[in-house]
This record gives sequence, C-alpha cells and structure tokens, in this order.
Amino acid sequence: MILRYAFILFLVAFAGISATAQPAIGEWTDYQSYAHAKNIADTGDKIYCVTEGGLFSYNKNDNSIQKMSGINGLSDAGIQRLAYSKEKGALLIAYQNANIDLLIGNTIFNLSDIKRKQIPADKTINNILFSGNLAYLSCGFGIVVINIDRKEIKDTYFIGKDGGYLNIFDLATDGTYLYAATGNGVYRALAAEPNLQNYNNWVKQQNIPHADGKFSKIEFFKGKVIANYTTPDDQWSGDELYELSGSSWIRFLPNIHYAADITSNNNHIVFSSREEIFVYNDKLELVKYVSKYSFQDGEETS
Repeated sequence: MILRYAFILFLVAFAGISATAQPAIGEWTDYQSYAHAKNIADTGDKIYCVTEGGLFSYNKNDNSIQKMSGINGLSDAGIQRLAYSKEKGALLIAYQNANIDLLIGNTIFNLSDIKRKQIPADKTINNILFSGNLAYLSCGFGIVVINIDRKEIKDTYFIGKDGGYLNIFDLATDGTYLYAATGNGVYRALAAEPNLQNYNNWVKQQNIPHADGKFSKIEFFKGKVIANYTTPDDQWSGDELYELSGSSWIRFLPNIHYAADITSNNNHIVFSSREEIFVYNDKLELVKYVSKYSFQDGEETS
C-alpha cells in the first residue's frame, strides 16, 4: 500500500503537474516546479507530497490535485518534513528555517517559535513523532514538544552533555520509553517522567554497539525498537541496524546496509535505501523488494 501510493505520487511529480487549468484573469499564479518528490504523508482521503518547489495534495476520491504555497495559506517556503497524526487529524509541515504550520481541516495554524528563537545551533527539524496529543520534533539542538490540541510549544529538551545542545535525528516510543537517535548514540527516558527537561533523565544506551556513534533513525515496530547506526562520513554501505531485545541490542537485518528512512504502520515496516526499498510484514518476512521501476522506454533505479 505504501509503495503503491508512493508510485502514484512519483508519476504525478514526474509529470510536473503541468496539465492544471489556466488561472483566471486577475488571479495570482504559482510558477514553482513541483517535480522530484521528497516526502509524502497519507491522511486517508488525500496524500500530501513535498517537492523541490513546494507542496501539493492528491485526492484519492476524485484524483484531483491541489498545489499549496504562500498564495493559498502556507506560512513559508522550503519544506523540510511532513508528518500526519491520524488520531488528531493534523498535518505538521516543518520548514527548512524551522518555521512550522499545523494543517487541521482546512485551517492552517502557524507556530514560528523555533524560527524566531535565537539558538547558536542547528535548528533543522530532522523528524517528527506523534504520541497522543503531542508532536515530538527531532531538532539539530534538541527536542521540541508541541501540544496539538493547544497549538503551541509545550516543552524543549536539551539532552546533551550537562544539558547542552545535541543533534537529535529521530525519536520513537514503545509506550513506556522515549528513544532518541542522536549524533552521539541512543538515549532513553521514561515517557511518563514529569521532568524530561532535566537531561539526567535521558540515559545513554552504553550497551549498543558504536555507543558513541551517530544513529540516524529509530523506529518502534511490533514490540521491537530498531535503531540505525551510520558512519560519520556517510559511507555508501556502512549502516548497521540494531534491535533492542530485552536489555541487549543485537544485530538486525544485516542485509540492509543503508537506511535513508524507516517508516512503519500496523502491518509493514519499510526501509528506504539509496537504490533499494525493502518492505517487511509483521512477521518480519520480506514481502516486497524494489530496486528498479520498469517503463516503456527503459528502467529506472529506485
């Protein structure tokens, strides 16, 4: 299902969305390029897709396409990341300059706190984790928590040495703990801990291989916490996946040597590599492997 929707979006993006109707006299026109899809979010009836030029949605019911930009409500340009909370019906749009839009229904709520905050560190929003009414943002300096119901920043956690900045690449939760994949290992904290602002409550996992290394992704799937170690110089095939088994971290799916992204739903987990896509079911059986797409005029690698 994930691949099918991604493939639809690829074809739409490849076409450049050039066949849309001409604007009426007096209307503003958006001339951004909508080719080259980078990130998608499935909201049920619609799929939202980030491209080099902006954001568009594809309506599954009527196959219509709507381009979104500052002309029709977005607060900024240059989208970094998209994520959707099915529970709250909220699409979170994170921009490259750390500005944030929350799209709920047809209304956009702007949260510009991180963008405006003077922080002498990288403010990139690397990833987004939803848990209940909260959105946890993995940022270049730490973790920012958004209360979706109140549409406001709730907390900021600086979990580096002595409460300093630390690049957080990804977050996951198993319902009991929060796990952070960082540039200096994997950290864990009790999700119910009332004082997560205190860096001492974030415990570094010393028993994972490459404990002081860079971990770029972390995901919870079917009772398993899966972390991806990546080399500092981003080697072509130097990544290693590890699974938390009891209190030990063990090697996981050694056939995957690079994980650009890891996503999961109730039934499948997808590992996106540089030129490959691996889809596993809930029994961790490989059910789909994609390395090439076939077209009438030839083949393209993933």
